[in-house]
Amino acid sequence: MNLQLPLTLGLKDSAVFANFIAGANSEILSFLQTYPSNKSAPLVYLWGEPGCGKTHLLQALCQTASERGESAVYLPM
Repeated sequence: MNLQLPLTLGLKDSAVFANFIAGANSEILSFLQTYPSNKSAPLVYLWGEPGCGKTHLLQALCQTASERGESAVYLPM
């Protein structure tokens, strides 16, 4: 029998939209805040310079989806 080992993957509790400082990312922040109910695309992929907030925004999106009872997954690359 093969055993399945759980991965220690999780979201940071601090990664929420409320504490994200948007700066030049205000447009994507606005889009993501409405995305779970927007349903304009089946997935979200963000790219940008290191440190620009991609991880924070995607984890905040997953947190919001979870709070709404929707499914979401964050896959770090």
